[in-house]
Amino acid sequence: NAKDFAIVSRISESKKIEESILGFLNSELGSSHKLSIIGGPLSSKDEAYCEKLKLKYESIENINFLGSIPHRILINEISNQSFHINNTEQGFYDKSVLETMSHGLINFYSNSDYDDLLPKKYIDKFKFDGSSESLSNKISNIGNLKQDEINEIIYYSQSKLEKQSVNNLVERVLAII
Repeated sequence: NAKDFAIVSRISESKKIEESILGFLNSELGSSHKLSIIGGPLSSKDEAYCEKLKLKYESIENINFLGSIPHRILINEISNQSFHINNTEQGFYDKSVLETMSHGLINFYSNSDYDDLLPKKYIDKFKFDGSSESLSNKISNIGNLKQDEINEIIYYSQSKLEKQSVNNLVERVLAII
């Protein structure tokens, strides 16, 4: 049975937080599940964006801005979720995807860099094109996943994390720079 959703990210326009919120809200699960946005802004521009989002969505009960959470508490918070939404573009490799996968969350994502973290037969179910409409369609279509399929995805993803060592992440970052 699907639990709730999370976005673990810096609150910034570049992270497409609003597109992700809209994709969630307009999906079939958007009214029956909760979305927790975990993270905070870094710059004054990010702060203004964050405040705009909080004001815009404050009246929607199932959208919760939790702010920055210390890592030891973050683990408890994300263990109450089933799905993570990451809407970063190609070339950005967010550790939040790896961290949420390590705790058994399945990621909806738009960045092809994460393709090898899912069994190939499930990529089309969770990879969206970055738009809120595409995300909404993907979320709406997960209701027919069976528990053994969910377990297969989680097991596969967690086995792939072993290859995501700090050295590999440093090499990936250096390749981008």
